[in-house]
Parts: sequence; C-alpha cells; structure tokens
Amino acid sequence: MARVTVEHVAKAAGVSPGTVSKVFNGRADVSASTRSTVWHAAQQLGYRPPRRGAALGACRVAVIVNDLENAYTPAVLDGLVREAQRVGIIVELHEWDGGRTREDGAAPGSSRWLQATRDTGITGVILVTVPVSATQIRLAGEIGVHLVSLDPFDEGDRTPVSVGATNWRGGAQATRHLVGLGHRRIGVLAGPTDSRPAMERLAGFQWAMREAGIEVDPDLVVHGGFRYEDGLAGGRYLLHLTEPPTAVFAACDLVAFGVDEAARRMGLRVPDDVSLIGFDDGYMALWHSPPLTTIRQPLGDLGAEAVRQMRRLLDGEAALPEIELATSLVVRQSTAPLGGRAVSGS
Repeated sequence: MARVTVEHVAKAAGVSPGTVSKVFNGRADVSASTRSTVWHAAQQLGYRPPRRGAALGACRVAVIVNDLENAYTPAVLDGLVREAQRVGIIVELHEWDGGRTREDGAAPGSSRWLQATRDTGITGVILVTVPVSATQIRLAGEIGVHLVSLDPFDEGDRTPVSVGATNWRGGAQATRHLVGLGHRRIGVLAGPTDSRPAMERLAGFQWAMREAGIEVDPDLVVHGGFRYEDGLAGGRYLLHLTEPPTAVFAACDLVAFGVDEAARRMGLRVPDDVSLIGFDDGYMALWHSPPLTTIRQPLGDLGAEAVRQMRRLLDGEAALPEIELATSLVVRQSTAPLGGRAVSGS
C-alpha cells in the first residue's frame, strides 16, 4: 500500500499542499473551516503529520489542572514534568479554575480554548481531574489534538485515554483497616458524585463493609468536594449526629484535615475520640498532627504515566485506554482501635 503524503491529503481536502503544511505546523493564517477539513481528510486517509519541532525531538502539550491549592497537584506535576523533560515534551500549565471563562473568553479545556490552543501548535492536552465533554472530545479528534485524562471525571463511554490509581482497592483497604480496629459505625466523606475516582473509592468502602457483614448507614455517607472546607462542613455534620461515627474515611487528605479541625472545634481528639483516614499521601499527611493514616496513591508516577501515554499518541502509536497504578495503606497516628489509643505507625 502506497504511503500517504501531504499531496494526498491536499487533494482529498480540496486545498493546496502549502495550506496542508500550514495547518500541520499550527499557522494562524488558515480559517477554522479549512483547518477542520484538512484534519478530517488526514484522519480519513490515516495520515499522521511529523511532530512539530521534530528536529529537536520536542513537542508542546498543555496540562490543565483543577486546583493548585493542595498537595495532590504539585506531587502529580513533579512526576509529569520530569517525564516530559525526559521524552522531549514541552509542558504549558493551565488552571481550570472550575471552568470559569478567562479574560480572553476561553476557559481552559473548552471547545473554543482547544481550537485556539491548537492554532498555537499544541498537539496534546493532559487533563488532571478536569471534566471533558463529548463535544470537546469530538472536536479534539477533528483538529488533531490528543487527550489524556488523569483521575478522570465520570464521562462514561466518552472518556479519552485515562490514567488513575486503584481507587476501588484503596477504598476497600481503608475500610478493612478501620474494621480491623473494631470500628463498625464508619462515616464517609465521599467526594463529588461526578468524580470517577471518588465513586470508585466509595464502592470499595461499601464492598468491604458488606464483606465484614456491616450494614452501611446512609446517614453516614456524605457527598461533597475535595477541599478542606468540604471536610470541615462534612465533619461537623457527621460528628453532630445523635449517634456519630467512631471513624471517618475521607475522600482525600485535604478533606481529612478539615474533619480533624471540625473535631477539634467540638473538643474531640483524633484518634482518641474518632479515628480518621485519608486518601493520597501527599507531603502534608506526614506533617499533620497527628500524622495522617492514609491510602497512598503514587502521585508522581501517575503524572509520569500520563506523559508516557501522551508520547505514544504523539508518535502515532496506540496508547492503553485505561491504566491503574496500585494504592497502598500507610498507617500513622490518626487511627486507633475502637475505645483505645493510637498504635505506632510510620
């Protein structure tokens, strides 16, 4: 079978080879409709343009993060940036900020932003805990922008290549640890309902409770966000119940810190009055007082793996559709046997 060339793409798109080259090089002096036509023709023919800046072995990828005010994101970015440098990818960082529109009228990750970003030569986008719609996924395919989602939101069959941790397993690990300490009335601050990692952690919790023969009290399952304030509000609700939980499993470490503060304001102590376990094991977990028992997900490795999958896509290779890296339990001083005091941990 003959090799597909720029000339073949130009003929199929009804434009000159020079226009095709402009599109593939990210030039701004090409209309959006022409650009879409060229990319569609290239896709139909199976043509993959050389990487922009291939002589230097480098290309540009945008990374959109949900929030910079936590320990999770810097840890992920550390591994991501290191791997990007190793494989010749230039990273441009953008903050999603809840999808709010910026001064230029294009919220990071939106369809308008994707089109404008592609015009500047960006050929890939890594979304870190940021939602992406079916429309945006379709547009990215049409204009030749590769997507990799890290800790994706629940987008069903629309989800692009994704990288995450074994969240279900982590939820089960956390619950088994608390049950093993004698706790039966366990509260859960489960995170957002549209976050796939959060719902997988909750499902792991529910499975482990059933395994132990313990009925889950729906009043002890609270949905919210991944912020400190969510832990503060959720912790206040749980600990003010007529029959409060003796232990709390938080969707992430930052939420766990909020629960700890809610307990402190009520005159309660962790773990003497309530055991507490988080999820992430960012650097703040060890520094917290008491040091936080948590589920460790390999945050730096997640960032690095997202880059490795993006590199495969950029090189025209098939990426794995879904990758999960293993979680592990880290026992510190925020959990204790029911009615007892903390045991020594790491």
